Amino acid sequence: MPEALSRAKAVPLSALAAGSRDPDLVMCFEGVWSDGIYKTYKDFLEGTATLRRFINSKHNEKWLLYCEDCWLFLLALTALLQCKKEVLLATHISPAYIAEIHNILPADTVFFLTTPQHTPINSSIVRDILRHKGDASIFIPPTIYSMILEQQKT
Repeated sequence: MPEALSRAKAVPLSALAAGSRDPDLVMCFEGVWSDGIYKTYKDFLEGTATLRRFINSKHNEKWLLYCEDCWLFLLALTALLQCKKEVLLATHISPAYIAEIHNILPADTVFFLTTPQHTPINSSIVRDILRHKGDASIFIPPTIYSMILEQQKT
């Protein structure tokens, strides 16, 4: 690992601003350093800006966040906090857990899941279909859908 990266100082999220860092500053890397797959401060600023636009297009105050990728988690959490949203962190996202919390959380809670197999659950349209007892099976993986239906029966 380069000496410059090992000397980098931790900075609180509240202290970050567009001009507070060199845009080329490497914030993280994938695999090993020599692979050359770097995420820079410029990538961070662009990623959080994109997510803020999406978050601000919704009028929901509560967001459930789950992400296995550390970089995406950082972007999503930062953007949600910058938008002054209430963030609910999930420790796992098993089908049983999703089915259980689906009926517990307030109706306006947005699911913000970054794993590809759970992307359909992000949609508030899908949640509306489920809330009104419609058939959302084409949008949701079968194991999760069957568990949600079981939860709705109780």
